[in-house]
Amino acid sequence: VRYDPNGAFVEDVIAAAIGRIEHYEASRFACRENAMALSALREAAAWLDARTKMRERRGVEGTHAA
Repeated sequence: VRYDPNGAFVEDVIAAAIGRIEHYEASRFACRENAMALSALREAAAWLDARTKMRERRGVEGTHAA
């Protein structure tokens, strides 16, 4: 059974944070710390995407199955 989403997905929150920091990086607020944060957020997004793809292959994505 696939459950409907209840609230924001972590991936959506990370994407919003990436978008905001990219905005800062395109402005006078660009800095090394923003670039490092972007790198970490992009890595987190990649790991979550990999998890989703593995769950889809196992047929458990969208369920509470392990």
